[in-house]
Amino acid sequence: MQTKEKNGRKTKRYFFTNSSINKFGDIIKQYYPEFDKEKFLNLIFKITENTYNPGNYPFSRKHSFADMSTRKHFEGEHRITIIVNGEEMANKSFEVKR
Repeated sequence: MQTKEKNGRKTKRYFFTNSSINKFGDIIKQYYPEFDKEKFLNLIFKITENTYNPGNYPFSRKHSFADMSTRKHFEGEHRITIIVNGEEMANKSFEVKR
């Protein structure tokens, strides 16, 4: 996981490798951030939908942690889950500091 700051906005970049593909097929990759926040609203964000041959495929997605009128981020531990074809495949905790 890498953190970058540009124009005062912090973003984290996630890297995962999908090594469990055994055949050709359509793969839908999504991520589900579980933020520690006042209102309980969790969204699933789509990464990509594509057809893959067997093998390893690293992928990344940036998610802004800038506060907005509709979303505030709080300090503390948060979690992100990677979903492939509707099945949770990996998750990781991370710390947000201000």
